[in-house]
Parts: sequence; C-alpha cells; structure tokens
Amino acid sequence: MAIDFTLSNLEITDYRSLHRKSDKEPNVYEKAIFEVCNVMTPYARKERFQAFGFGGIPLYLNHTKTARIWNLNGEEEAWVNGRDGVLAAYQTAINDI
Repeated sequence: MAIDFTLSNLEITDYRSLHRKSDKEPNVYEKAIFEVCNVMTPYARKERFQAFGFGGIPLYLNHTKTARIWNLNGEEEAWVNGRDGVLAAYQTAINDI
C-alpha cells in the first residue's frame, strides 16, 4: 500500500488536512489504513504488508527534497507486520514529513 503525502492533502497543521493529527479521533488516512488492512489481512502472506510513502519530504529519512516513493517504515525493506505495523509506520512518518 502507498500513502499520499503530496500537498494536495494539505499540511498536517491545517484543520482540513487528511493527515491532521488529533488526540480525539483518527484522521482520514488512519481510518482508511485500518479498514483496508482489515479487509486485506486474510489475503496477506503471514499478515504482512509492504507500505510506502510518496510525494512528501521524509525528514525522518534525512531527505531534503520531495521523494517520489520510499519505504514508509524507514527500513531497507518495506514490509511491516499487519495493520498495526502499517499504522505505526504511518504515525512515525507524519511526524516528520
């Protein structure tokens, strides 16, 4: 799966952003990840997913320019364990995109 970090989603500090962080409820992407992973988990080998980000500047990976695509977890391999692995990788990413 790939997460869109292009500016079309707005900055995470913008209240209209699909990536907006809130202590009260999951954002649109977190809800989508949850639902998509719930549907796909029975079909995933060993309940693992490859998760990527695209269209942002992943500062947590020491990038200084917009990256076309990167492993969301910041590791050499893009594999994460289940829905919780995808959500954890996403939540780490949005803190430094």
